[in-house]
Amino acid sequence: MKVAYFSPLSPKKTGISDYSEELLPYLSRHMKLDLYVDNFKPSNKDIIENFRIYTIDDFHKNNKYKEYDHIIYHIGNNAQYHEQIYKTALKYPGIIVIHDYAIHHLIAQLTVGKKKYQEYVEEMKYNYGKEGEKFARESLEGKRRVMWETGNTLNYPANKRLLDTSKAAIVHSKYIKKLVRKTRNNIPVKYVPLPTPDIKLVTEEEKNILRNKYNIPKDKLVIASFGFISRAKRIDKVIAALKEIKKDFNNFIYILVGEEEKGVYEMSKYSREIGMSDYVKCTGFVTLDEFKEYIKLSDICINLRYPTQGETSASLVRIFGMGKPVIVTDIGTFSEYPDEFALKVSYGEKEEEDIYNTLKYLINNKYQLKEIGKKAYEYAKKNHTTEHAASKYYELLRDIDLGRVYKGDVDAYIKLYNEIGDKLYEIGISEEREKTLINIAKIVNESI
Repeated sequence: MKVAYFSPLSPKKTGISDYSEELLPYLSRHMKLDLYVDNFKPSNKDIIENFRIYTIDDFHKNNKYKEYDHIIYHIGNNAQYHEQIYKTALKYPGIIVIHDYAIHHLIAQLTVGKKKYQEYVEEMKYNYGKEGEKFARESLEGKRRVMWETGNTLNYPANKRLLDTSKAAIVHSKYIKKLVRKTRNNIPVKYVPLPTPDIKLVTEEEKNILRNKYNIPKDKLVIASFGFISRAKRIDKVIAALKEIKKDFNNFIYILVGEEEKGVYEMSKYSREIGMSDYVKCTGFVTLDEFKEYIKLSDICINLRYPTQGETSASLVRIFGMGKPVIVTDIGTFSEYPDEFALKVSYGEKEEEDIYNTLKYLINNKYQLKEIGKKAYEYAKKNHTTEHAASKYYELLRDIDLGRVYKGDVDAYIKLYNEIGDKLYEIGISEEREKTLINIAKIVNESI
């Protein structure tokens, strides 16, 4: 099975680069992969040495799509990393991996951002009919707030054209699978839990070594948030809650591991303004290895999100794998995780109060943090291994090849196909005779 694989890779600073680079070695055990990138030179040595890498321009110029059994496109909500991948997915339909269900920001960047205002109007009309067309015109005329500046993009994801075009979709949560079905109910959708290779409990010795490395006292409670520091991460609410916590308990440090949104959402500046600079540390951009080290040395992690674009957090799953309790927002994909280690807070009027109460509970029960974290680890071990994700990708591609997809259900007629498979095996037709099996599957599928 030969597959074209479109994704950002390092040095592009996006979690999808990390996701792909961790998944690819396992995926390559099941299929032959060619990687396509948007006219940049990848920097990961292992990826460079073990995969054939082409530019997206190569794919278009040389009719490369004819060489492949399948094409996989990783779709995110940022035009900087996904413009050419998105456009190629529309021209040469394949299997999309939905990292952000709502891609309204991407569409806005490709239309309004390039002063192609009528294209934005047409896109909104395609997605939402006359209501969408009216909304687009009024927002562009200044009569109402533009959609991508509101917290409502999840209700207007602007992804219908992509879903209508694509052959199948891979999603990382059951919540997003349901949303995809509402837009296009007959697209094959495969739920693949977000993978992480970092499923290992952190020893006390390892934690202390890292505390020494980063000059953090062993007895200090370390609270941390991870990834690009945007308004949607609700960091200002956490700092405000910690200011109240400090009145009764002050032996803590809150570490923000990631880049700040300069000039827009600067939490280092905010922490100084409210007298919390001694308790808040901003690391700036860190390497993936440093990112993991900060998770390991932490006691409590915080992964809030509002508004959400329907994304699933890779850092959150990595945190589970390393056995850390996490505070999350009770919204979208985040609501799916068990309450026993993913403690939920609201995103409404009581958000700050909920954060305070949840932090207070964990601090008052800090001797139970390891036990809570162990439950997170066990959950990740069962559901989020990279091997498991790679096998699920392969299952979808094989199901498509063998005609096991029926009206969008990749699990339809499994019993029937198993019975047929058993009979074929009895007469000497095994998996090695792939072409014969595919022809038989096509005949059976047409009969159904």
